[in-house]
Amino acid sequence: MKAGIIGGGMIGAGWARLLRAHGHQAAVYDERPALCDGASSEAEAVAGADVVFEAVAERLEVKRAVLAAAEGAAPPGALIASASSSLLPSVMQEGMQHPERFLVIHPLHPVDLLPVIEVVPGGATAPEAVARAEALVGALGKHPVILRREVPGYVVNRLAAALWREAINLVLAGVVDVRQLDLAASRGPCLGWAVQGPFLTYQLAAPGGLRPFMEHLGPAFQAIWASLATWTEVEPADLQRLARGTEVAYGETGREAQEAVRDRLLKAVLGALTLPHT
Repeated sequence: MKAGIIGGGMIGAGWARLLRAHGHQAAVYDERPALCDGASSEAEAVAGADVVFEAVAERLEVKRAVLAAAEGAAPPGALIASASSSLLPSVMQEGMQHPERFLVIHPLHPVDLLPVIEVVPGGATAPEAVARAEALVGALGKHPVILRREVPGYVVNRLAAALWREAINLVLAGVVDVRQLDLAASRGPCLGWAVQGPFLTYQLAAPGGLRPFMEHLGPAFQAIWASLATWTEVEPADLQRLARGTEVAYGETGREAQEAVRDRLLKAVLGALTLPHT
């Protein structure tokens, strides 16, 4: 299989590594020449491609322009996929000549390590395109999460956004500092959810399952829900506070060293998750 990738940033480069690791061809084009890899133009990247991955900036007008060009240059049967993390595929489909072969295939970062990839069809996406995308994700050793209905941010980023907003709120309110917040999340609910997810977590939290758990602790959760943050924008001054707090917590270690530690730990966790369930 040959893939044409438009956008050579972290996601585009991650797609290329993942595809090549599974024996596929991948040509990457980016408007920044230093990020091109195997193609010197968008048309060259998608020529003869079985699938085209768009991985450019998360702005609708930018993506629409790239998708239009890719659709015109790619072979008639090529699957066209956006790596968008939030935009509705139905909106991105507007104006396309063949919207039936377009959908979102949203990987997580780092692409070659995290095992879940979301498949999000738009209103005009053909069932055949969804089936091809699901098969492709599975063939790359990933777990496809197929959305039945499109929503902004899909599933993964909606969950992340909810936790992230409350994490920001707790730090800004002076409840906890950045490092302690990260510890509470990564070694608390996120660790458990890595193994069993939130629904199974609470299903196993009471002898009779989810229903008796919520009958017992539902009022406590209702009180917490009522007190959670509801704002939708971080003020510039608060962003500066968060940035300073994060620099204090982690600024002594360089980015490359932090990424190396992250990748090593992710591989260890993923290795444990592949153990037999019995």
